[in-house]
Amino acid sequence: MKVYKFGGASVKNAEGVRNLRKIIDDEQNLFIIVSAMGKTTNALERVFGAVQKSDRAAAMAEITALREYHAAIIDDLWHGPRRLDAVEELFAELERVAANTVYRTEDAELWYDTIVAFGELISTTIISAYLNYAGVANRWIDMRRCFLTEQRHKDAGVDIEASAPRLKAALEGGGETIFVGQGFIGVDAFQRIVTHPALRDLPFILETPNELP
Repeated sequence: MKVYKFGGASVKNAEGVRNLRKIIDDEQNLFIIVSAMGKTTNALERVFGAVQKSDRAAAMAEITALREYHAAIIDDLWHGPRRLDAVEELFAELERVAANTVYRTEDAELWYDTIVAFGELISTTIISAYLNYAGVANRWIDMRRCFLTEQRHKDAGVDIEASAPRLKAALEGGGETIFVGQGFIGVDAFQRIVTHPALRDLPFILETPNELP
């Protein structure tokens, strides 16, 4: 299986997403990893900063701008107004996190990872839906269910032995040979979202064995 990794700058607009479609062409046995679109991670870091300051208005303003940015990309891709329920649900969840979080300094990295992870969840949801719309059958994979990591926020290492059967199970059970997932997030043994900065906005192509362990 090949792994294609697309950085955020490469999918910052609808043209970039269409170019992704051209790049993968007629590939099969492919896993597509996508970063958050454009400067989304920076905006989510500002959301986190607002949560730190208990500034709900500032957090919601940033989220509204992000919603509008992604909505414009979606409308362009579908050549007209289009609503993706899965994307709306992710934004609603992000708003709940921003509105309801009781911030404590000792939880800073936990909430950073929780908030920043939405960028890749949203981008991959959009791209998976678009590829299906464009005739490229694929399955969206929630990597939070696949990668088990250390309990170290913002710099977590993946437990390969524990994660391999989870990922294999996620890829089985359907006829798809193309998968779309996130490359910056996982969960620790306590099911908290963690991230690894080494994978942020880094494009690459990786060839792997056809069979997972």
